[in-house]
Amino acid sequence: MFRTAAPWRLALALLASALFAAAVCMLVPLHMDMAGFLPQGQDAGARFLLREVQQGMAGTVITLGIDGADEADLARLSFGLRDALVHDARFAAVLDGAFAPAESEALRNLLFDHRYALATDDATRDFSPAALKQDLSRTIDTLGSNAATGLDDLLLRDPTGAFIQTVMALQPDMHVAPRHGVWFAPDRPAAEPRALLLIRTRAGGLDIAGQASAQSAIRAAFARLNPGSAHLVLSGPGVFAVASATAMRADIDMMAVFSMLIVAAILIWRFRSLWVLAAIGVPFLLSLGVAMIVVRLVFGAVHGIAFGFGMTMLGVSLDYPVLLIGHRDRGEGPEATLHRIGRSLRLGVATAVLGLTGMIFCGLPGLGQLGLFAATGLVTAAAVTLLVMPGLIVSADLAPRISGPSRVLRKVEEWRRWRTLCVLPAAAALGALALHPLQIDAT
Repeated sequence: MFRTAAPWRLALALLASALFAAAVCMLVPLHMDMAGFLPQGQDAGARFLLREVQQGMAGTVITLGIDGADEADLARLSFGLRDALVHDARFAAVLDGAFAPAESEALRNLLFDHRYALATDDATRDFSPAALKQDLSRTIDTLGSNAATGLDDLLLRDPTGAFIQTVMALQPDMHVAPRHGVWFAPDRPAAEPRALLLIRTRAGGLDIAGQASAQSAIRAAFARLNPGSAHLVLSGPGVFAVASATAMRADIDMMAVFSMLIVAAILIWRFRSLWVLAAIGVPFLLSLGVAMIVVRLVFGAVHGIAFGFGMTMLGVSLDYPVLLIGHRDRGEGPEATLHRIGRSLRLGVATAVLGLTGMIFCGLPGLGQLGLFAATGLVTAAAVTLLVMPGLIVSADLAPRISGPSRVLRKVEEWRRWRTLCVLPAAAALGALALHPLQIDAT
């Protein structure tokens, strides 16, 4: 039932197509930053908001909590986690409430160098002779008092007091409880302490892959510290984004597997040959590789979403070899089949590509990639189907199997006489809605 005439040419074509697609996928990296699907912004405010969404504090900060142990052990884990991550290039900042002397000095020097720009009082930037005379007089009085202990050098270098005012203005309201040299949550019971850390990633908030890599590094570093009964809690926009993407990917993978099995079963039942799957795979794999190359050449990179949705849109190309095989009579040459379907196939591809031009020229890089990916793939699949596949299909002698009338289908056809009964559930549902209309809670 599954025997074919000479399928070795089709097998070689499938192998070559698979190797080509695999090589392209390995050589062309995928970018996962969602910014490619966002508008560029028509004014400065919109562009600033877009930059904040991509690289701003709101999307790149991860809050860490460590609990499940006593305070001393939590402080040890907090110090260890900070030391493990502070030199990792994936993180821009790792804060746990403790500052090394070198870091404190660097921060002080940074604030001192920019004190005039950061100070909120304009009087600290008044360098008129009268203002400077008053500032110097106040500095001399301070140096002669006990308040100047340890601050002599600072007062002489900053007579206007800009640095002191900057430090006081930047002093935040404390919403943490510093204990054992690190931050602890102030609202936790004494028997259930939780150490806190604040981490900022270099990956943008829309870079799902970068956020996932950073979170994996955090969990791996925590596991190496021998945490014992303590456990790690992560929170933040990036954490929620990665969790959502993981859940959606699992659902999509499951649906894709079931869809492939159903389609394969239908094709095998219709054509009674496993080689029909190979005939479908050749144009699809070639179109996938060519589409990735074209998108990379035009845009410089291939977005992961454009690749994923582009493959879904290329599912249309699976119909091309099926159409070719389905319209072929067993033993027939390729010319007769192409004469029957060639014009219709070209027209269908042309209309599909024209429909995708709106995405290509929409102005959003991500959607432009998706449109170009799909259009290139459809044209490639159609060209392979019309130019390459006829010879391969004839050599394998693929054609629909005519098995005569089906008892099952005839039985199903007899059930059509009862099709009017399908109106009853719909009528019952409408009646229920009429008796019990939907109530919208405006609150």
